[in-house]
Amino acid sequence: MGNDFRRKTLDGLEGLDKNQKRMLFKRASKARRAAAYFKTSKKDEGWDGSDDAPSVERNVRRRKDSIGDWAARLLAQEGARAEAGGDETAVPGTPALVVGVGPGTCRAVVENEEVDARLSVEEGLAPGDDIRLADRGGGWEVVEVMPRRTRLSRPDPFLGHVEKVIAANIDVVAIVASAAQPYFRPRLVDRFLIAAAYGGATGLVCVNKADLMTPVDRTVLDAQLQIFRNAGSPVAVVSAESGEGLPELRQFLSGKLAAFVGQSGVGKSSLVNALDPSRKIRVGEVQERSGKGKHTTTGSALLQLQGGLRVIDTPGIRSFGLWEISARDLSSYFPEFAPHVPQCRFRDCTHDHEPRCGVREAVERGEIPQPRMFSYLRILESLRGKREGKVER
Repeated sequence: MGNDFRRKTLDGLEGLDKNQKRMLFKRASKARRAAAYFKTSKKDEGWDGSDDAPSVERNVRRRKDSIGDWAARLLAQEGARAEAGGDETAVPGTPALVVGVGPGTCRAVVENEEVDARLSVEEGLAPGDDIRLADRGGGWEVVEVMPRRTRLSRPDPFLGHVEKVIAANIDVVAIVASAAQPYFRPRLVDRFLIAAAYGGATGLVCVNKADLMTPVDRTVLDAQLQIFRNAGSPVAVVSAESGEGLPELRQFLSGKLAAFVGQSGVGKSSLVNALDPSRKIRVGEVQERSGKGKHTTTGSALLQLQGGLRVIDTPGIRSFGLWEISARDLSSYFPEFAPHVPQCRFRDCTHDHEPRCGVREAVERGEIPQPRMFSYLRILESLRGKREGKVER
C-alpha cells in the first residue's frame, strides 16, 4: 500500500467516533482472514454465500497487509461508492431491518416494505440486523451495519476461525426440542443455552410434540426439565398439533424477537405455523430409521406473525459448536456450580480431575444433578479440541 494512499485513507479515521472505528476494524479483520483463506484454497467449495470474501482476495493479494491497511482499504471503498452515488446517497442512509440473507444480497424491511439490497464484500449479516441502505440508482446497497445488541452465533462450519451469526438483536433463543421423534437431547439444549447466554439473550427450553407422549414419557421428561428450571431457564412444553401450551408460549414471546433453533425434525416450522395459521411454512417428516429430521427451512428468515409476534425461523442443525467459549469460562454458564466453586482447592479448578473439587463433591452429595455434570464434562472435552462440532446425544 503506497504511503500517499495510506495517509489519505487513514486520515479519514479521525472523522469516525469510537464505535465506528471498532466496527471498521472488526470488518477489516474478518476480511483479512477470509482473504488469506481463499488465497490458499484452490476451490471455493463449502462457501455458503453469506459473504463475498473470494472477491476480496482479487482486490488485495498480499497476505502480509496489516489490519490497518485493510481498514484503510475498506474506508476508501466506501468513499468511492459515496462519490459515485453523489452526496444525496452518502451515509448514514435509510434505516432498515434485515429479514433474510442470500448470496451477495439481503432482504430488508424499509418503511414497512420489503426490498432487496446488495451486500459489500465485508458484510456478514444475519436476520435481525439493523442496517442503513443507500439508493445507488441501480438499487439499494448496504452502507452501514449498526452495532448488535445481542446475537446468537457459532463457528462457521467451513471457516472455524470465523464467527457465523445466526440471528441478531434477539431477546429470546427458543431452543425447540422434541418429546418424541426425535427424542429429547438435553446436552444439545445445554449448548444452545450457553450460546444464548454468551450472546446476551434469554434461552427458552421449548419442548414440542407433547401430544406424542405417554403418561410415563411425561414423568420422565418433567424430571429432565426440572433440572433446567432449577438452573433458572424458562421451560415450555407445547404441541403444534394439539395446541397444548401455545397460549402460554405466545404470552412469553409477546413483544420480543425470538430465534427458533434446534435440530432437524423437532417441529420449529410447525410451531411457527401453529402460532400463525395464516402462514404455512413447509414442514418435514422424521426419517424412521435414523430418527433424525429432514431439513425443510433452507435459510434463516425473520417472520412477522399474528398478534405482533416476531420470530426468526432457522434451519435445523445436527451439531452446534460454541463460539469464543473457553474451557476456563465454561463453568460460569452452569449457575448451579457457583455456590460450590469457592470450596475448590485450586482457583483455576476445571472440576474435571483436580483433588478437593467443591463442584464434584457437591455432585457426590446430590446437590448438583449428575446429568448436568456429565453435560459439563462432555462440553469441556469438546472445548479442549477432542469433540468440538459433533452432535451431543
